[in-house]
Amino acid sequence: MAAQETKRFSQMLGMSARVYNLIDAKGENPVELARRISGLLQGKNKPHYDPKEDMGDHVVVINTNKVDMTYRNKNMRRVVWHSGYAGGFMAVAEERMNVIYPTLILKRFVLKVLSKDELRLQRMARVHLFPTEDHPYWDQISYVLPQSKTDYRALEDYSTQEILDYPVLVHPKYSILLEKHVEALPELTKKFETWEADRTERIKKYYPHHIVKGEQ
Repeated sequence: MAAQETKRFSQMLGMSARVYNLIDAKGENPVELARRISGLLQGKNKPHYDPKEDMGDHVVVINTNKVDMTYRNKNMRRVVWHSGYAGGFMAVAEERMNVIYPTLILKRFVLKVLSKDELRLQRMARVHLFPTEDHPYWDQISYVLPQSKTDYRALEDYSTQEILDYPVLVHPKYSILLEKHVEALPELTKKFETWEADRTERIKKYYPHHIVKGEQ
């Protein structure tokens, strides 16, 4: 009987042990990533999950400065707060805030997703956010979780030749691809004007009654 109780206690201790999970945030949607982190912090991945018990694991997140900041309308992506005094309202674009404080954006999302109870701060203490791949928990990592976006590439990762080979469907001055490759603008502009002239000729040939924009 005592042996069975000891075995049962060791099994329960093994299920409730906290492990360290590693997540690479490069190219990840911060909202979806915050939901994944929240589930690990609350222990929803464990078979004996109880919302009233604090049985979650530690989560180590690296490359928080490379999260995907295009997840919603650019005009809506702001970090706002108020000092409590008259005229104390402040707002900063999330892209700018992510450069100044690379871990703040993801931390705010995780805090919003977690349940608003007395265990919230205890769970937040087990989130370890790092802007780069350097962190002091390499020896304690038990699981490396897969990324949802494995083919992510930032704009600076593309070469100028790849930008030039990319199909030009809008005027280059409106393309976000040129934010990091301004030197490709003249050649892409010439490529777009050639494509637009060919398109106009095809419209005149196959649709002679169609009024081409600019020729009314």
